Amino acid sequence: MEISLTEALKKGLQALKAGKAQDAAQCYLTIMKANPEDPNTIHNMGVLAFGVGKVSDALQFFETALKANPKITQYWLSYIDTLIKIDRVDDAKTVVNLAKSTGANQDTIDQMKQRLTRHGIVLDVNTNFKMSQEPPIGELQDLIDLHTQGQ
Repeated sequence: MEISLTEALKKGLQALKAGKAQDAAQCYLTIMKANPEDPNTIHNMGVLAFGVGKVSDALQFFETALKANPKITQYWLSYIDTLIKIDRVDDAKTVVNLAKSTGANQDTIDQMKQRLTRHGIVLDVNTNFKMSQEPPIGELQDLIDLHTQGQ
């Protein structure tokens, strides 16, 4: 019995969410054989690769998905999150400018900036961001607590 590409993508997403990496990979590979340039499938292969620790493969999949369709916010967020995760801070900053130059919308740019800031990444003048001396939001409460305790 043959299933449509949409059904295969849906089945792959369900398998991915259920933690069944092998099943998800099989669905995505089936789709890629029929439609090797489908950006959704390519992106999901990146999510899968990242989930099993193949970060360099994940980055390649995310880059390919972005080249196919730079208008999709989630592709940018997955890419920048991966760069942050592997401590490629300068590359993550550069990706924001790349997003701007390839036509990503302002909401996407803002979300990317928030992710950088949330991870304590100080944005410099070259990236056209406001300088911030504040700690990341996650650390702010810890600092307040320490101050309150006289430390």
